[in-house]
Amino acid sequence: MADYDQHKQKVNTQVNAENVHIHLSNLVHQVWDELEPDLQDAFSMAYNQARRDGVNVIKTRYLIAALAKLNTESISEFLKHVPVKALPKPINTGITTERTILDENPTLSGCVEDSLKHLSPKASNARKLSSADLLVDIARYGTGNSVARLRNNGITEERVNEIVSEMGLDLINR
Repeated sequence: MADYDQHKQKVNTQVNAENVHIHLSNLVHQVWDELEPDLQDAFSMAYNQARRDGVNVIKTRYLIAALAKLNTESISEFLKHVPVKALPKPINTGITTERTILDENPTLSGCVEDSLKHLSPKASNARKLSSADLLVDIARYGTGNSVARLRNNGITEERVNEIVSEMGLDLINR
């Protein structure tokens, strides 16, 4: 019986160590507390959509669609300047902001990961990373299919800068 208890304790220790490793090695988990609540909601919603689609990758299109659905003031204003055909299909009905993302190990699209890696070191308790910070950075510097769709519909880096200037956004920049 003692051998079983030792084995059980060893397995539990390995599982706990694995969970800690996942959380320490996962970029979303690392920066979670540096994100404004609306951006946390967007990541949660994007991940829940990904899981519904059978993947664990937070694709750029999921994140943009989640930001559009959450419709914060700055995102709403920014997206008024973006042609509808440049946007991804909307998040499915019934997708929520439930925080399953914190219990799992999501991966990120290259665009989302690149933006988070560049912007999160500049965030602080006084100025958390906002939805607008991330969306604008992705729109400026992203290279994936979602950004190509923006580019093909006139949303170039220069146009993004014009929109930001017109809106008077105070952003965390690279």
